[in-house]
Amino acid sequence: MGNIMIVGDLHEKENLGYSEYIKDGRRSEKREIFNFLVDQSKDCDKVVFMGDVFNGRNNPSTVIAGVTRLIERFGKKEIYILGGNHDKKADGTSALDYLKEVRKPNWHVITDEVTVIGDMVFCPYFTRQELGCKTNEEAEKMLMKMITGRKKKMLFVHHAISGTKVTKNVTTDFFNEIVLKRAILEKEYEFVCGGHIHAPTQEDNLVVTGSIFNNEVGEHGKFIWKYGDKIEKIALPGRGIYKVENDIAEIKKIPSGSIVKFILTEKTDDIEAIETTLKAATDAYLLLERYPRTRKKSKALEGMSFDFNPETLLEVYAKERDVDIKKLKKAYNLIKE
Repeated sequence: MGNIMIVGDLHEKENLGYSEYIKDGRRSEKREIFNFLVDQSKDCDKVVFMGDVFNGRNNPSTVIAGVTRLIERFGKKEIYILGGNHDKKADGTSALDYLKEVRKPNWHVITDEVTVIGDMVFCPYFTRQELGCKTNEEAEKMLMKMITGRKKKMLFVHHAISGTKVTKNVTTDFFNEIVLKRAILEKEYEFVCGGHIHAPTQEDNLVVTGSIFNNEVGEHGKFIWKYGDKIEKIALPGRGIYKVENDIAEIKKIPSGSIVKFILTEKTDDIEAIETTLKAATDAYLLLERYPRTRKKSKALEGMSFDFNPETLLEVYAKERDVDIKKLKKAYNLIKE
């Protein structure tokens, strides 16, 4: 079959996150990543884009042209492009549909139906309304029926897959959307690949690709994937975006050239020293002072012992603000009615 290069969610837009803090607006960083993708595809026969190619449903011409140029750079390789939730419009069409009009025989744009090509099954993003379902559970059952029982080798899907991590302590099981059953998919296919989730995961025969660019605080360590004789995970270039609170020593643990959001919640006399360290260790930084406010204790509460029912709270409020309690209660009763 040859190698397949798998590219996670691009979320292509005019500017990357925090671009205003970098001299060239992170444009050279984006070019470097696109060049890296093209270079890494040289030993691959196929390239799969896992969905959310665009960050929005309606995109400026410059963004559309940029995506088109990137796809064209892969030449005569077989290109498979899944529709994602960010690409999908309210009427069920997709921001990617214009690529279908190009009619290049090696471009496979899959936005509105489960599609089988050779030994591969492609499932774009569906809303439950598109599937004619009233609940996520009903939609999940319908979609699982559509993608199982096909006796194919690989599944590429832009939907959440159960039991995969979004953050350290949160999994997709808590999502209020269609979540596909991982155990069934892993039995059905030799290789299962999911888009949609920005945190990358690799466990056994399951890969969740993650997104390509670091746009938000906490995003760093992005990858592309190759599927051939084995599953290969390849680190992408690009600036990581980190958050640090109070501890300047943590800056030394962050890769140089990163973007850092440094938050002070504790008073310090060393702000100049902190700024000097941040300037030396990062490509860009934000220094935010967020000291907790000291709550003013209400004199109206002093010496009082009560349960917090509405009438008591009204009496406390009236005493504190010097408001006529009778008028306040009258207003409250009008609202309550």
